[in-house]
Amino acid sequence: MKRKNARILISVAILISIVLCFVIMDEYEARNSLGFYRSLTGKIYCSDHSSCIHEVGHKTDDELGWISKTDAWQKTVDYYRIMVYYYPETRNPISSDIEFFYGVGWKRFQGTNIFGPGFWNGWGGYTELYAYILQLSDGKRENVPEMFRDFYNWERINELMAIYENME
Repeated sequence: MKRKNARILISVAILISIVLCFVIMDEYEARNSLGFYRSLTGKIYCSDHSSCIHEVGHKTDDELGWISKTDAWQKTVDYYRIMVYYYPETRNPISSDIEFFYGVGWKRFQGTNIFGPGFWNGWGGYTELYAYILQLSDGKRENVPEMFRDFYNWERINELMAIYENME
């Protein structure tokens, strides 16, 4: 019986330690970054309007099942990048930011070999671009290039922005 109680006590102590680690980690990141989204808790931490919009992008992406990781999103980004390159008349104020965003492009050209021609260290990519497009558009549907608009949940974005605009 004593052995069983000792195991329970150790399990509870480990669980409390893990929870405390998450709390300390969140506090540290909240003080030392512009913003972040913690998918485990669904919490957004942001320091200014722009970072709040970016993190709202990550939260809504998560709520949609990480739409930025789908083939549909990635193919749309790739198509858009080709389109604005060959048809400059289709460009808008954020086209260059999308066209040259770090870590996007055809997967066969991305690699983690530092000596390879497509080296990419992991930051950026389609998921970051999803949030970055929302940030560049100031969270407004009309500022997002038309072919990306349906990938965002605008009702939810507006709801979250109403909350986080006042938390700066």
